Amino acid sequence: MVCSKTVAGLVAFWIVVCLSAVATASGNPFLENHIKSLGPDSPSFDRHATARPGNATRPELNFRKRAVFPFPAQLRPRVNFWKKIYSVYTTGQVVIHDKENLSVIYEVVDLKRKFKNPKPGSRAVRKYLKNRRRIISGILKKLYKNKGKAYTSQERAIAAKLSGVRGYKKYKIASRNVRWQLGQADKFKRGLRRSGLYLGQMRRIFRSHGLPEELTALPHVESSFNYKAYSSAGAAGIWQFMRRTGRLFMKINYTVDERRDPIISTHAAAKLLKQNYKRLRSWPLAITAYNHGTNGMARAKRRHGDNIVRIIESYRSRSFGFASKNFYAEFLAALDVASNYKRHFGAIDFLPEMRQKEVILPSYVSARTVAKRLGVSVDTLRSHNRALRKSVWKGNRRIPRGYRLKVPAQLEARAKSALASLPGHEKFSSQKHSGYHIVRRGDTLSAVASFYRSSIGELKDANGLDSNLILVGQKLRIPGAIKSRRKRVASRPSSSVSSKHIARAVNGESMFYYVKKGDTLSSIAKRHGVTVSTLVKFNSLSRRSVIYPGQKLGMTAATPQVKKVAYSKLIDVEKEKIKTAPEAGVSRIAKNENKTPKTIDKNELIVLGGPNLFIRADRFDVRKTGRNLAELTVKPEETLGHYAEWAKVSVAKIRRINKIPKSGQIHIGGRVKVPLSRVTDEQFERKRLEYYLQLYEDFFDAYSIEEANKVMVKRGQSLWELCVKEYDTPLWLVTLYNPDMELGKLHPGDSITIPTIVKK
Repeated sequence: MVCSKTVAGLVAFWIVVCLSAVATASGNPFLENHIKSLGPDSPSFDRHATARPGNATRPELNFRKRAVFPFPAQLRPRVNFWKKIYSVYTTGQVVIHDKENLSVIYEVVDLKRKFKNPKPGSRAVRKYLKNRRRIISGILKKLYKNKGKAYTSQERAIAAKLSGVRGYKKYKIASRNVRWQLGQADKFKRGLRRSGLYLGQMRRIFRSHGLPEELTALPHVESSFNYKAYSSAGAAGIWQFMRRTGRLFMKINYTVDERRDPIISTHAAAKLLKQNYKRLRSWPLAITAYNHGTNGMARAKRRHGDNIVRIIESYRSRSFGFASKNFYAEFLAALDVASNYKRHFGAIDFLPEMRQKEVILPSYVSARTVAKRLGVSVDTLRSHNRALRKSVWKGNRRIPRGYRLKVPAQLEARAKSALASLPGHEKFSSQKHSGYHIVRRGDTLSAVASFYRSSIGELKDANGLDSNLILVGQKLRIPGAIKSRRKRVASRPSSSVSSKHIARAVNGESMFYYVKKGDTLSSIAKRHGVTVSTLVKFNSLSRRSVIYPGQKLGMTAATPQVKKVAYSKLIDVEKEKIKTAPEAGVSRIAKNENKTPKTIDKNELIVLGGPNLFIRADRFDVRKTGRNLAELTVKPEETLGHYAEWAKVSVAKIRRINKIPKSGQIHIGGRVKVPLSRVTDEQFERKRLEYYLQLYEDFFDAYSIEEANKVMVKRGQSLWELCVKEYDTPLWLVTLYNPDMELGKLHPGDSITIPTIVKK
């Protein structure tokens, strides 16, 4: 028998539902406000219990669960500001506002009217916005100086923005709080459309973890559901996990980065948010901790309690800045806009949910082979396996054994059958090596390919070989080898240069050589019968100089001393038949190479972000100090956890060797001893280098460098404030531009180079 309370509750529920439908259809704000008044108008009021239905054919896109997220009245200005950013102002508009009182908007800049092809992060746009900020700040200072009296139309307009605040000292405070914010409305709308691919499954994942499904609105704040999203700080994927946090829940290496997989990273986000809530016992704090960190919010709670408003107003920490203070308000705003998307954007054509199944790979397999066996394109396979890095899709790495390959749901049976019956030459027991092979007398390209479980075609592609000849002493990159170049001169090319191979010397006259990809000073000198010293002196270089493709080098008039070299004539790749038995030369290769190709040459340089930024491979070397011990210099982005992972030991062991207490930290430029009892120094260096290559590749896929700025360090200015807050440039990139400076020991008046970065 149903009790009277139950009946009353059901009646009340249907009244709310009916009124909600009427309010939705009419867009009547009075009715909507009346509906809200039926619920508790308190910090624990569920604003989204009355959210309108979205696409009726996609009910999983609506927020249906009655979760409770506190919404104090003091947060209303912040939430309203972010609702405008997400639903009104586009990425072609910049809002100049007060960073503490977000209800104060001084100006909205229309970039498309001011600039021909505006890029929000470009030098021209930044310069204009800095100037507008300076002007507005100057007017506020003048108002303070004049004790609030406004004499010009500009002053009166600015003063009117702060009319709701008493006194004239407000102008002095406001002059320090002028900030600009790029609009996101068009980006948010695209994110809504993309969310259709994953949101249904994401909701189910959060429910399975016992979490409010409204939390799946966070990717609107973090990335607009863009799996390619990558921040200048190194956060990746739709949930924007930093490497350090991501490694707690996911696999992140040079082959696989699970932060990029929307579903795997959703499981990780659910676990992290669940941990945050378990420790902090407050959703506003747990959500803010997603941005600021659990330890930081735990400190804030100890000092100010669990009141999010009090924490925002009173908590002081260098890292608790604008982003952290506004993160919870951004979440509430994004949740509101996503719940009521029709009101803001009209109908949305959501992308259909991605239906896929998982098949575990029994061996290492190339992506191209898998796609071929499944009868799909590599692009289709890639769209289902976002966790696999570019190195896999370029063929430099194989899909790892044990990887849970995602395939279109309708291909599950075919995938299981095809991958279980792969022929021997298409499956491998190990990953491709990162290294190279030095050609010796008797080697053939076919023998080298066979030994390294590669193919002649892959070797030719990896080494840019046009002919079927290899030379004794030639260095062959093994497919999967780390992309690098030998020592090159860092001077900037004055103009684009013809790719003509060489201007020959006639009758003893000097000639010129245009540097080609893969050249080194020693190889050029040897080719033209001169010494490196002569070549360096003739071109006013030094032995430590670096050269770049297209550079014009003057050659002396000496007659080239060409030495005879041994080579093997190879069969045309297209006509060569696959042989099951090892070819002659393979056993000798195995003997000479000890089954492991060498790591990158100490003199080689990794090319980053264009022809003018290089980094020496030996930057990542370690120095052996004992049989099983090495010492290294700490680089940006490194932690003891990284060293432990690369050395296959525990963090505790590294702390013990270095006498670092449990709460102790390592610092950039410091020295750390690492035990190498389980790996060789070369294996450790390779892992370290691959970590940075992953960092560099991700960054330069998302950003480009517009210019390098010479900046004078001011008194009281820290490196972090200068790089991250002022230029939004990661510290590791700044260290590359200042290789000879101890950035940890800067003094006022020091000049450093900081690049300006822009999103691609």
